[in-house]
Amino acid sequence: LFFDFKTIIRDLKNLENKILLGLFINGCLASLLSALIFLGLQYTSVTNAVLLGRFGPVLYAVGGSVVLGKKVTKFEIAGFSLIIIGIAVITLKQNNFQLKQGDILILLSTLVYTSTALIGRTVLAKKCSLPVVVFTRNFVSAIVFFIIAISLFGFAHFADIFSGSLWIVMSVYGLIVVVFAQLLWYSAL
Repeated sequence: LFFDFKTIIRDLKNLENKILLGLFINGCLASLLSALIFLGLQYTSVTNAVLLGRFGPVLYAVGGSVVLGKKVTKFEIAGFSLIIIGIAVITLKQNNFQLKQGDILILLSTLVYTSTALIGRTVLAKKCSLPVVVFTRNFVSAIVFFIIAISLFGFAHFADIFSGSLWIVMSVYGLIVVVFAQLLWYSAL
């Protein structure tokens, strides 16, 4: 609703097929990112999930250095090293120096996060408007994530779909966490 739907459709019609494919892949990766996080939370603590999720920005910086040719300063390397060491020490200490299945899924989600961010930065940001990227990412990922949720959890997972309190929580979450955060993220890109 924030963007003009007619403009999005017009812009989509004018894109090359390879860019449309990139938009589709970006949407699929976004749903995979969410699926990995939700699955990971079943097998690890929220603390570990949050800590391990901080690898995403570090991987993005490293990937940006490799893919985009951005120079990483010595201070950034020192900062990234401290982040990695701190996350590893805290996570491993909590897990008796073992990685749990959930931890691995969260780590995989950071790789997917990095991939979507780099795809958005290198391919889509140059060829697509912000409304097209946001719309297609959300549209494709909603459909793919629904299919993933049905296949993993079954239709019973959606038993409370018409609960009023669920809609209030999801509306607040959707508007603040998802929409606002994505607008800020894509504006930054």
